[in-house]
Amino acid sequence: MIDISTIKYDAELITPDGTSYPLNNALINLEWEEQASELSQRANITLRNVLIGGTRLHALAKMNCIIRIRSSWNGGDKELMFDGNIWDWNPVC
Repeated sequence: MIDISTIKYDAELITPDGTSYPLNNALINLEWEEQASELSQRANITLRNVLIGGTRLHALAKMNCIIRIRSSWNGGDKELMFDGNIWDWNPVC
């Protein structure tokens, strides 16, 4: 049985050069969905334009970068919930 009070989510950005950046400190809103009759998932993420390693997030995240969302519960290992490319990016700086 899953205790929903223990569910934790982690999001990360992976750039074309393979560098991974955790997004948890930038998250404002995180949601994803999967339609029953479709093979694809969709994620909508709202992020603050924080400094990551001295660079603003809007300069790191670009079209076709990868977003991954992992989840863990009951103290278990992280499970991949979403893995997809950025198709729509609307930075407001």
